Amino acid sequence: MPKVTKKGRKAHRVCRNNTWSELPYPALVEVYRNLHDKDRVAAAQVCHMWGKAFTNPALWRSKHFVLGGSKANSSGQRAVVFAQKMGPCLRHVYIKCRHLTSNTCETIASSLEQFCSNLEHSRLEHLVIRELELDRFWKHAHLRPKVAQCLQNMLRSQRNLQLLDLSTAQFGVLPGSEVLAAASEGSGSKISCLELPDFFHTQLAAFEIPAYVKAILGFSNLQQINLNYCCLSDHIVEQWAKVLAGKLEDLEIRVCSNEPHTHRISNESWSLLKAACPRLTVDMSILGIGPASSVIPILAPPIPLVYLHYWSGHDGDTELGLHSTLRHIAAHYASSLKQLSLDFDNLHDRINEQLIALVARCRRLTSLRIKAIADVQVADTICQMIQERENCLRDVSIMLCDLAEPELELLQDLRERLAPFVESRDINITLRNDMF
Repeated sequence: MPKVTKKGRKAHRVCRNNTWSELPYPALVEVYRNLHDKDRVAAAQVCHMWGKAFTNPALWRSKHFVLGGSKANSSGQRAVVFAQKMGPCLRHVYIKCRHLTSNTCETIASSLEQFCSNLEHSRLEHLVIRELELDRFWKHAHLRPKVAQCLQNMLRSQRNLQLLDLSTAQFGVLPGSEVLAAASEGSGSKISCLELPDFFHTQLAAFEIPAYVKAILGFSNLQQINLNYCCLSDHIVEQWAKVLAGKLEDLEIRVCSNEPHTHRISNESWSLLKAACPRLTVDMSILGIGPASSVIPILAPPIPLVYLHYWSGHDGDTELGLHSTLRHIAAHYASSLKQLSLDFDNLHDRINEQLIALVARCRRLTSLRIKAIADVQVADTICQMIQERENCLRDVSIMLCDLAEPELELLQDLRERLAPFVESRDINITLRNDMF
């Protein structure tokens, strides 16, 4: 074995000590990618090279911010300073607003105004601002126009946005329309994903406002849209068939009882959109609307419906005609539905046969959620269908309400009989009642 000299040991020690300080710059940037912000700040103090790598724009393309909350002032100030220093580097911005009290509204509004001003010269690709909830600004109504104006200025300056998410912003119809108009003016030909559930506050028929209609039709590259039913109309759907032909693929619609929902979108309009966008699929949530006379007209047969969540509301003492609604769903969406969630609290509609028939016809279902007043035999029959046919239904949750004591025992027996099958097939079947 060759003898290691003192000089050799010293050279080895120097080499070993210099390993991290001489790390190649691209490798150092990759190290930073895997660090949290606090660790990045600490690493930047190591040496000049590490401090230089800290400012690499590639490290700051995506950033999450929280405005409001228990530390509203400090979190808002950090967001403003970051946007001032690193705004040009940002491409993806995610903001969540947290309203603990009405007093945070002023802080959120001030922080957002400064933050947006610092981003007017950035090149954003994704902008997500969730839970702005301007309805909470009732004590500070004078701040709402300022929030709308700062968003307009910033969105109008953007030319590369691909995703815009303003979920639960709760704008008034005119300020909200102006915000959308600014976004379409800046990036209307680029935005492919538009997330607008609860963008307007309740009780507003946005589809009747010309400024909104013009703004929403200014987006010419949309592939995904998420919005409320009160933002849709025959005219909008028909124009989408022209403007978004071959582009639109995913449409999510939220229909709420406290919003305008009595207007109808005709079969002809849906047929035009479906023909123009052959890859289109629709997800729909119907919330708090019980009577079949109100629900069935919304569920137009040509809609390419793949997901449906239907909650009939709290009106448990009135016959809602749920059997008619279920027959309508089975008749028109059996070949398209993949996920179905039914939540019924009604005491007067007996829907045992309709539930069984619906599941029997919808053979493409992958997920099924049922909460209803029904017999244990309904759950037993559905489980038999799953066992007898090799279908793709692998996630099932059934809650049976208002069961008597003997039926509870039958439900427990059914769970025990299914246990070996569930384990062998590696699927999820949950059977329960509303008491446990």
